[in-house]
Parts: sequence; structure tokens; C-alpha cells
Amino acid sequence: MNLNRNSTNRLLAQRTSMKRFNVPRATNSAQRAIAGVISCPRITNLIKRTTEEVFLDHLELRKLGRLEDDIRRNYDENVLIVSNVGTFYGHEGVRHSARLLRLLLPTINYKFDTLLIRGQIAFEEWEAEASRVEVHHGIDAFVISNGKIKVQTIWYESQPRKKAATHRSPARSVVAER
Repeated sequence: MNLNRNSTNRLLAQRTSMKRFNVPRATNSAQRAIAGVISCPRITNLIKRTTEEVFLDHLELRKLGRLEDDIRRNYDENVLIVSNVGTFYGHEGVRHSARLLRLLLPTINYKFDTLLIRGQIAFEEWEAEASRVEVHHGIDAFVISNGKIKVQTIWYESQPRKKAATHRSPARSVVAER
């Protein structure tokens, strides 16, 4: 059986009862605002938030460039971040990890190809482009409990940006499980 990204997402959705969203491609995330998929109302009692509420709040605040608000609202003070560029601890570790990524990719325009949520686990596949480098198939996973991100894993590989624009499909699948 030959599986491409769309048929794989369809198969996952059938086997695990996930909701499926189609997110149209646009030149940047601000224009498409993640097609309404990333929009989480502000909840005042942070400890009672669900995994989905924390995860979507995290994505929304990062999309807006509000790192400090994201750290304060969504990250446990003892968070552990494990990535292919290092291991980081606590709020200062979140800042350091974000600084490293921002040095490589000075943009807040990320495209999310896949978003999955199940129980205390959230997963995202992303891509981004900057003037000199691009990342395709960046992967982040989160363990979220008591309204905070406790563990985050990050993997991405950058490559020099191609000079000529590449043709991309007009839509990608985004899968969210409830």
C-alpha cells in the first residue's frame, strides 16, 4: 500500500476517531490565522485548563510573538525541554530554546501541518521559512497537566533556503483529536 501524507492522515482519523480539519495554505500564518483552528479564549483559572486549551493558547501566544506571556501562562516553572539542539530546564530554558530557534529562524510565521491532541499529550508538525534557511517537518510534542506544559520535545532540521520558489499544494490536513 502506497501512503502519502493525506492518505496517512485519513487512515489515522479512521482508526483513532480524530477530527480532521483542512487548513488552506497562505503566505503567512497571520493571513490565514491558522484558519480559525488556533483560537483559544482566555481562561482565568489556569490550573483547570484542558490539554487542548493550554496547547492552543501556547500556539496563539507564539503566533503573536508574546513569548513571556506564553511562558507565564502555559509553562510549568520546572518544565523540561529536550531537543536535538540541547536540553533546557525551567522558564529560563524556554527562553534559551526560543532564542536559539529565533536566531536560526527570525520569523513568527509558522505553518502547522498537523496538530494532534490526546489525553495529556499534544503534538505539532510545523514548517517555517526565513530569508536564508527553511525548516520542513519540525516536530514538537508536549506533556500537559494541571494547566501547564511539563515536558516539551522539539526536533527540527534546517536547510539553506532555495532561491526559486517551490510549488506547494493549496491545502494541508490538520488533524485534532478530542
